[in-house]
Amino acid sequence: NAEDYRGHTPLFRAASCGQTDMIKMLVSNGADINALDRSSRTALFQAALFGHEVVVDALIAHGAKVDARDREGCTTLCFISKSERKHPDLDVVRCLLLHGADVNAVDNNGKSPLDYAAIASELGLIEMLI
Repeated sequence: NAEDYRGHTPLFRAASCGQTDMIKMLVSNGADINALDRSSRTALFQAALFGHEVVVDALIAHGAKVDARDREGCTTLCFISKSERKHPDLDVVRCLLLHGADVNAVDNNGKSPLDYAAIASELGLIEMLI
């Protein structure tokens, strides 16, 4: 559970890089699946942001909280819906929804994943969230 200057643990790095086997090894050796970085985000946020559906599924299977919130009040689904980094991976969105992600959760600005999808004109995401 050692952290870098952003509060990222080895689990965060493995989630960002899509390393499912590494995640399983880290968790089996006591890595905190819901550890928070400096932005109050978990490894699940990282895996979802980078489009690693298999990692998202593995993290949730090991106890990652689907609707954990960061310091802006965003759930993982909200975070990837509003991310300016890249378009959300629809397979990741589907995975989050299948695991019970709340499509109606709003962040500290009162916006839901659907609001952010509409702002970004992400038609595929809009259809999936409706």
